[in-house]
Amino acid sequence: MEDYAALIEDRTPLRPARLPLPGGDVRTVSDRIIGVSSSAPVMFVVGLGSSESATVQRLVADYGGPLVITELDVVTVALAAAALATLRGHRIGVQRGGIVVTDIEAAPRLGPILFAVSGRSVTGWHERDASAHPLGRVVSADDVLIDLAGTAPPGIASRRTLNLPTVLFDYGALVLPGLISALCRSGKAALTLDVLASCARAVALLTSADGVLPDLSHRLLTAAVARQVSRTLAERHPPGSHPQH
Repeated sequence: MEDYAALIEDRTPLRPARLPLPGGDVRTVSDRIIGVSSSAPVMFVVGLGSSESATVQRLVADYGGPLVITELDVVTVALAAAALATLRGHRIGVQRGGIVVTDIEAAPRLGPILFAVSGRSVTGWHERDASAHPLGRVVSADDVLIDLAGTAPPGIASRRTLNLPTVLFDYGALVLPGLISALCRSGKAALTLDVLASCARAVALLTSADGVLPDLSHRLLTAAVARQVSRTLAERHPPGSHPQH
């Protein structure tokens, strides 16, 4: 939490307030967020798994509380950007390889974002599939493998395999400042698929031809992500429309 708060203060005009959340079930966490909703239009939450993230976001939204962004959201965006950059770096044409994701349930939004940014098929694979469909047979010579489970044998999709970082902040930090500044500025806060996909495209465009992701110190990173999100929001609510805030 402290690392993300310091990053937002350094990269944006926003001044985040830290709010330690109680342990326990998702209802307790959701109630705490709702209780401070009048002073925070957007909440960024760390420390939740995939199912807990989705449940907290739904409960707070149903109540009409603030927009909730979770660490899993921004890490998922960075993974999608890394996959897009890997496809480009290996010059894999649209007619060729797809994307295989192990333990895809760990990042439920990853598949839709990947399809939105790449137009490629996304195949989920789980260890329970190994006897009938070994991973080495599922991954073709042109596929990108995103190994969320961390169980892929060495040699599969050499130089085309992506993993979760040991420290999630290393990926989430690439996305959060630009995303949160654009959402707070717009007044039309909604964490939709097209918003997340626009973040992934922005990050991928700043990645060098031989890289997977840009460096966190890249001077255009925050501005590029914010600009893409703002453009997407403007296209969703063109001038003259009157969205519900």
